[in-house]
Amino acid sequence: MPRIAEDSFLIDKSRPSSLQAQIREAIVSDILGGRLEPAARLPSTRRLAEHLGVSRITVSLAYQE
Repeated sequence: MPRIAEDSFLIDKSRPSSLQAQIREAIVSDILGGRLEPAARLPSTRRLAEHLGVSRITVSLAYQE
């Protein structure tokens, strides 16, 4: 199964939308844009949180939605 690189996720901490919403929007955008393969694995919550400089719970909640 291909794995999605955490480098493909970008957030802007100055935007008014929450970090959780930005992560969720990135995932939805990639799905709708065909950039995310059906069997692709998202980065682990720990790796993505470290990459983005946010807490793991923020990433976990975005994934759950």
